[in-house]
Amino acid sequence: DLGIIAILHRATKDLLKMGEQLGLNDARTDYLAQRLQITEQAINTLWCEQSQYFYCRDVLTNSLAKVKTSAALLTVYAGLTSDEQTKIINTATEDFIESSQFSVASTHPKEEKYEPQRYWRGPIWLHINWMIAIGLKEAGFVTTAEKIQDDTRNLVVKSGYYEYFNPETGAGCGGKDFSWTAAIALHWLLD
Repeated sequence: DLGIIAILHRATKDLLKMGEQLGLNDARTDYLAQRLQITEQAINTLWCEQSQYFYCRDVLTNSLAKVKTSAALLTVYAGLTSDEQTKIINTATEDFIESSQFSVASTHPKEEKYEPQRYWRGPIWLHINWMIAIGLKEAGFVTTAEKIQDDTRNLVVKSGYYEYFNPETGAGCGGKDFSWTAAIALHWLLD
């Protein structure tokens, strides 16, 4: 799963940085550095040259699951993309943004598998938006990152602190008064 890979990769980089700041240099940090290398060497096995997109791998068929999801957008956050791939992912993110009333849908709205309220088949998750925006901003795509932040803020203003949101209507879905939504809003959206 690209989302898990990307989040874990970024977290591992952060742990190594903390270890460096604390003066740690031992088997634990060596292990983490090795894990980073493995991911960096393998990530392009999830890149489809034909469609210019990262996909999750279907472990049953050992083939790419060619459904465009927001998980691919997290590869920039993880620092796993080449400069060219980063530009391509930014363009893909812009397409996600333009394809629904609110962004970023977890499955691209033009995909056959898209369902705007079905868990991970379309809804917007604020913590995922936050990470996508961080990655794009760090890569220099500030306008795209700010658009995601504005859309995300509009969701909270419109519907409150729900677990996830319908990208077509902005309606809150799942649990109401959800803690991770409130945490992201406090940290990233509210003045």
